Amino acid sequence: MSRLHKKINNSLTFKYYIFFLLFILFGLYKNGLVPFIHGYSNLKDLIMVFLYPLLGFGLGVFFDYIYHNAEIFNSKFFGLLYIMILPISTNILLTAIFISLYLFIYNELAKRKINHSINLIVIFKLLLGGILGLFHSYFYENALESSSNFQYSFLDLLIGHNISGIFTSNIIIIFIAFIILCFDEYYKKEIVWYSLGIYIINLLIYTVFKENLGFFLIHTFSSTILFALVFIATLSYYSPYTKKTIFLYSIILGLLILPCSILTNFYEGVYIAILLANLLSIGIFLLNEKWKIKLNLKRNK
Repeated sequence: MSRLHKKINNSLTFKYYIFFLLFILFGLYKNGLVPFIHGYSNLKDLIMVFLYPLLGFGLGVFFDYIYHNAEIFNSKFFGLLYIMILPISTNILLTAIFISLYLFIYNELAKRKINHSINLIVIFKLLLGGILGLFHSYFYENALESSSNFQYSFLDLLIGHNISGIFTSNIIIIFIAFIILCFDEYYKKEIVWYSLGIYIINLLIYTVFKENLGFFLIHTFSSTILFALVFIATLSYYSPYTKKTIFLYSIILGLLILPCSILTNFYEGVYIAILLANLLSIGIFLLNEKWKIKLNLKRNK
């Protein structure tokens, strides 16, 4: 990697960390301080919310030290990102186990120089969500939001409040982050534009049949979907590189978001869509390479 290339990538990583910090600060306020101030949670709950980002980053530091990981997108980065997208109901011990398993596999594959283009962070997020569902401990709302006395207004949603991952619920920060990231040469902004555009078209068509404009507005401005597209679907490790494969991946992803969300829910559907698009694009790429090899063999004959 050239010095310039490395400098630019370091600049991109630095931006990610700044945005992560903003999301975490808002999450601490929304899911920690506000319920505590209104008497819907106790001091222990407040402390636990503060512990989650420390756990993700701390385990990342540990794995980077063990594996001597000096990559730009390292265990600290992925450990913190994984924490941010989890439901607020996630048990902290279970969280530590899943982060450790994810970072262990991630680093083992990197150590053996095995291509790991399958989106592991999404796989481990969905597995953890499945386990939470089995134990009837699956919810994204904090104690205040789940009470019958509270409901966000549409204005609240527009100015940033949203029910989403524990540290991913501010739409305004997502929009600001995306605008800034679009100016970075190494950020795959096309994935967001294409997939979000197709998703919105699908959502609009679906909403016309349902005759429910509120449904369209709420799910267009869903921080779960927007955060997943801006920060997860575009990850260099787990998304295509060439223009054709990026376009194909984005189209598949945009088409899958709405049906996956309707069949499951609007918190996990986008992640299922990302994983399916990831697997399908890998499969199509492998088939394409196989056909290229066959054509080359025929030509050589």
